[in-house]
Amino acid sequence: MRRVAALSLLLISSCAAPNGGGVTYQSPAPSPRPVALAGPDTGSQTSASPKVKIADDRFKPDIEYTTDNFDTGNIHSAIRPGGMMTSSVLFATKPRAGGAVDYRALVSVVHSSGAWAVFPEVRDERARVLPSRRIISDVNCTGGCTYTEVVRVTLSPELLRASARSGDPIRFKLLGRSVSPEVAVPAGYARAILEATGGLQEPAGGRTRKSP
Repeated sequence: MRRVAALSLLLISSCAAPNGGGVTYQSPAPSPRPVALAGPDTGSQTSASPKVKIADDRFKPDIEYTTDNFDTGNIHSAIRPGGMMTSSVLFATKPRAGGAVDYRALVSVVHSSGAWAVFPEVRDERARVLPSRRIISDVNCTGGCTYTEVVRVTLSPELLRASARSGDPIRFKLLGRSVSPEVAVPAGYARAILEATGGLQEPAGGRTRKSP
């Protein structure tokens, strides 16, 4: 159980955690109202004023931003037959030379469904497809198989700004072959990543491009 919990956090960190020395930005403005996470919530963790870690390595073309984790469920429920939990962060890259910022949610899903979920598709509340890709998969079959799958979901700056303005979470569903968890990104996290990257205000002259 401890191995699975540690692995889930490690996989998220390996995808999004800054390398080398970085600084931490904390949003001064909390979410306009408390936001509840979607799904069976037996161990949710949210922060009204989440921290954003910034990695500014001059040898890399992009500056990287990573929020705190936000969780749905707990590892004890995930290792039971049919159990599941998710752990997520928001991640952004800002080109040092200028240009559009790319925003993504990295979602680690730990489940004991008996088969890979793969997650070939992700859709939002309006059934629109969000660009996504499963980037990491691992299985631990000590006393029953527990699967860990990490999915990268692209979020447009417009979607993040709408959440930051309204206080409503960004909800989407990972459509999998064995499990299909719902994820709710708290509005405070959307605001925090936008403030850290300077993307809270609509750019003059039109909208920013959406990430491919």
